[in-house]
Amino acid sequence: MAREILQREKCLWTFVNVPGLEPTNNFGERCIGHAVMYKTSFGTQGQGGSRFVPC
Repeated sequence: MAREILQREKCLWTFVNVPGLEPTNNFGERCIGHAVMYKTSFGTQGQGGSRFVPC
């Protein structure tokens, strides 16, 4: 596991070198969060509902 982490070390620090890049995926999660919560909390009853909530 340590070797794998060291192979990706440069990627782990990208947020330090790129201005404005957040070190988390919070923005992406906020973008799809409503659909995920809807599906996991209420589910869908058929194909029409799954198309309405495509995540």
